[in-house]
Formats: sequence, C-alpha cells, structure tokens
Amino acid sequence: MPFISQDWRSPGEQWVKTTIGWEKMKMWRFKLFENLNENVVARLLKLALSSAEEYHRKGLLGWSQPHISYSKGISKEKCIQTCIGEALMKLDMCGAVRDIRRFNYVTKLVHLLIRGKLKTLSGAAQKQMFAILEALLTQVLKTQCNLKLMHQLLDDTQQGLKEASYGHIGSASLWETHEQMVASMQERLNAAEINARNDDGGLTLIDLPDDCMWKVLLCLSDHVDIVSAGLTRKRLFNMSAEELLWRELCMFHFKYDQINKLLVKNKDSEWSWKTIYRRMIKRHGKREVYSDMIHMCQNCNNLFWKQSGHPCFDQESPPRSKEITPERFINLFVF
Repeated sequence: MPFISQDWRSPGEQWVKTTIGWEKMKMWRFKLFENLNENVVARLLKLALSSAEEYHRKGLLGWSQPHISYSKGISKEKCIQTCIGEALMKLDMCGAVRDIRRFNYVTKLVHLLIRGKLKTLSGAAQKQMFAILEALLTQVLKTQCNLKLMHQLLDDTQQGLKEASYGHIGSASLWETHEQMVASMQERLNAAEINARNDDGGLTLIDLPDDCMWKVLLCLSDHVDIVSAGLTRKRLFNMSAEELLWRELCMFHFKYDQINKLLVKNKDSEWSWKTIYRRMIKRHGKREVYSDMIHMCQNCNNLFWKQSGHPCFDQESPPRSKEITPERFINLFVF
C-alpha cells in the first residue's frame, strides 16, 4: 500500500483570475499597490463601509431579536410556564438600558418590581433584577444623565430590602449580599461628578434662536425638565413661563373631557394653564411616555421589543401585536 503524506516539494504558486486572465498572486499584489490612487482607495472604502453596514443591519435585525414565547398556564399539552426571571433574561433587559429609547421603560419596570414584588421574586429573578440595577448605574455614570432618578431608585431598593427582610425568598446571606451591593452602588453614585463641557467653540443651547429653543421645550413631556431648564438662564425662564407651553403640556397629558370638567367645576376662577396643569397632575398623574415598548404578538404569543421585532412562525397572517406597559408586564407572571 503506498504511503500517502504531505508533498515534500514546494506547494507551488498561488494564482488569481483577473480581467486579462490568470496571474500569479505575488505579481498581482505588486501591480495592485502600484496602481493605487485616491479614486481606488475611496471606492474600496465605500465598498467596505457598505458591507459592514449591511452586516451590522443583518446582525441587529436578523440574529439579535430578543424575544420569549409566553405561556400563561399549564395544560395537558404544555407543562411549561414562563417566569419573570426568564423573561428579563431573554428580553435582554440589561442590554436594553444602553438604548435611550428603552431606558425609561426598564427603569419603570424595575421600580415597580422593587416596590411591590421584591420579597416574592425567585432567586433567578432577583439575580436578573440586580444585574439590571448594575447596568442602569453604569449607564447613568457613563452618560451623566438621570442621576436624580437613579438616586431615587437605589433609595427605594434599600428601603424595600429592609421592609422585606423577614419573609423574602432566599437565605439571609443572600439578602445581606443584596444590601451590600446596593450600598456599594450608592457610594459609586454619590462619588459621581458631572463634568462641565469644555469650551470647544461649538454651539450650545443658548446659542440657538428663540424658535429653535421653543421647539426643544415643546418636545419635553415632563414639567420637571421644563422648570429645571428655566432655572438655568433668564431667557429660558421667560420661555418656560409661556402660557402656550403649559397649554400644550396639558393637552398632551390629559384628555379634553378631564380638563373641561375641572374648568366647569371652577368656572368662577381665572386660572393660568400652569395652575391647571398643577391641579390635573395631582388628580390624574402624568402620562407615561416610552419610545420603545414590549409588545405581545397576537399570532404566536411572543413578547418582544417593538423596534427589533421577532421571528413569528405565522408568516401568512398579518402582523398583529398589542402594547405591554410595565404594569401589565408584571401582571402577566405569577409570583
């Protein structure tokens, strides 16, 4: 039987097919670099960037679609029930905090879990929740935004741990670990300092004309942001006190019937729109606004982020989904 092994001779030259025929790879490389110019380099960069953009788009929309199949109850055919710990993991809540469109949704969800469901969470759900807290803190320190909101969230977490210290799920050492983690987070947050912007000569908010600044203020949905902006400059203070701004804020948060009911009841009083907003916010609360929310598919019962979508197995039916608010998301699961 002949002995078959690697050829002891040279592996030979590598050849490449070009427009003029076959050439040696070594010589083709020399010719390629000799003929390089600005136009060729620009064309190669354009092709490389378009390929990278297409790959990134496919990676986000095709292979990175956080979703989970929701099973409400146990039946003879299906003995699987979706738990909230698994949902938090598969919906990638830790990664969602890095998206500005999903930050408020995740924050509200964690806040509701801490206030009402902390002592009934399973060990896996507790692990996911504190991982989300850590991710929230990292994002807040990185962007230097929402510091007040993070302070309130950590204070509520510390208070919730104290209130649920006798009747929680898990050992006492696990609860002590949670308390130490929250204390460490508070130390990191207290040590954070907001860095002032360097004077780089670029435009700032004050450099914008009044029309542009007015559009910016109209995009704010929280009265706290409007009042805080007015405390920075006299020009912004005068704009934040405009009646039209508070009228638009009232129309955004409340229905016309609600406002009309208040005005009819107090028709003898001459209230400004800011006073009306103050009365309405105490009675009805603010309208929750989220740029991206969890949705449930009506065809396959999958929970998913609306912006990223999900791989629905029912391709023939038209896509149908309903919004899942943070309160409704928590009510989907059994504690």
